[in-house]
Amino acid sequence: ADLVNYKREEGQAHGEKEARILANLVESLLPALDAFEMALKHAPSEELELVHKQLLGSLKRLGVEQFGAIGENFDPRRHEALAEHGKDHKVESVERSGYSIGKKIIRPAQVII
Repeated sequence: ADLVNYKREEGQAHGEKEARILANLVESLLPALDAFEMALKHAPSEELELVHKQLLGSLKRLGVEQFGAIGENFDPRRHEALAEHGKDHKVESVERSGYSIGKKIIRPAQVII
């Protein structure tokens, strides 16, 4: 019984360590992703859009989800409000995308509501 418990605890610890490593990797990539999205907003092109989709697809395969879209309901756990224009609590503009791994928020989206 002790061996079974030990193996289970080691498996959990290993899974938690992998999740922390992935979260740290994603956090280190966020400034580059932000710069890429800003470039895409200011000088949109088909090539940049294609590379952006590939980057997000790679992150998604690792379990990383991007969030923060115009029209979403404002959720203070997932969004950071930079300004409030309306009273309907809908996202009007996304200034910086948010990212999560499963239920863990890596960074909230910065939005205008």
